[in-house]
Formats: sequence, C-alpha cells, structure tokens
Amino acid sequence: MLEKLETNESGEHATVMLDANTASQEAERRFEQLIYHISHDLRASVRALKELPVWIEEDLEDSDLALPDSVREYMSLMGRHSERLDQFLIDLLTYSRVGRLQSFETVDLSRALDSALAKVTLPSEFELSRSFDQPTVFAGTQDIETLFVALLSNSIKHRSEESGRISVKSALHGGTMVIDFTDDGPGIAPEHRAVALKFMTTLKPRDEVEGSGLGLPIVQRICRFYGGSVTIGDGPDGMGCNIRILLPT
Repeated sequence: MLEKLETNESGEHATVMLDANTASQEAERRFEQLIYHISHDLRASVRALKELPVWIEEDLEDSDLALPDSVREYMSLMGRHSERLDQFLIDLLTYSRVGRLQSFETVDLSRALDSALAKVTLPSEFELSRSFDQPTVFAGTQDIETLFVALLSNSIKHRSEESGRISVKSALHGGTMVIDFTDDGPGIAPEHRAVALKFMTTLKPRDEVEGSGLGLPIVQRICRFYGGSVTIGDGPDGMGCNIRILLPT
C-alpha cells in the first residue's frame, strides 16, 4: 500500500492509502497534466523562435544590408529546428489530451475520417478507400479523429513514392471493434514493429523523415485508454503495412 496526502474542505491534511494500481493511475494522471502544462507554455516561446529569424532578415533587407550566404543558411537551419520543436510540442499536447477535454458519445467513423482528412493534406496521387461494416464506436469525439490523423500522417510521411493507396475498414467481431488501416508503402520490418510503438522513437533520422516519434505511440495510447490494443503487420500479399486496432464495444 502507498500513501497519498490530501487536503479536505476544512484545509486539514489527511493521509489516504492507495493500492499499487491506483497509485500508478494517479502518477500517470499527474504526468499527463505536467506534459500538458509544459507543452502549452513552451509553445509561446517556440513561436517567437520561429518568427525572430524572419524579422531579423526583413529588417536587414529594409536597411539594404545583404546577408552572407552562410548566415542565410544558419537562419534557415534555425527555422527548421524551430518548426521541428513546435511540431513536437503539438504532438506532445495531443498525446496528453487522449481521453481528456472532450465529450464521449457514439462516433461516426466515416465522419471522423473526413475530419481527419481536413487536417491532413493527402497528396493528389494517393487513393483512399473506406469500408465501415461497423460504422460507429462509442468513444471521445476528438480521440477517433486524432487516431485517423496519426495513421494518415504516418502513411504519407513514410512513403517512398509519390503515389499510394490507403484502405480503412472496420468490422465487429464478437464484442470487439476491429479497425484495419492498410497502405502499400514500404512497411515496417517485424524486428522494428515493437520499437515503432515506443514513445519518441523514430526508425529513420529526422534529417531524412521529419517526425516527433509520437505518431504511432498516440495511436497506441488511444487504444489502451479504451482497453484495446494495436498491432502492426504486413499488408496484402506481404506488401505495405497493416495497422490493426482492437477496441472493446
């Protein structure tokens, strides 16, 4: 048993005994709140870091002062790293918001996918098909949209070619909702699949593929919040990638 110090309405302190599971949940909740507040507060500073190099260049140009090529390169590098940091904080905020700050209701999967597509720029060369035999799921309205945004972004980001095909399907098996998200990209090798779901892990250097390492971990976090799971496998005929999501109904 573990102890937790609480304050009652009279301002008096009382020690409450917690079992290990409750203590773990309490620690996770506090960690989520910490992530949220740090990420939220840091973004204001990061926005300034993104804008300052642009302002400096504009002021120098207005003063007819030419920047050396090396300085322009450094300014560009600052901009890229600031953008990367800002996207990381956005993803970290998304991770911390899973299961929070939203209503829970019966969510239409097709509508949630449309909302995700409005946030993710799907290349014109991509084909997307959908088949929702089980069209709804009871969940947080924002979580399902976030799930699709993360999956779409992952497929687009890791494409080795300009064109591509994505398939999204859902079905009900017993008391379990099964969502299959499949693409015809390069796939994820079996030895890397467990790593791909780990927090802040990228399979390629960020200079090759921009990413925070939080896309698939966000998917896994959503699944676990609802008592489900996620597995990574091969697409049809062993080509591409299939991400299978299981959610209890």
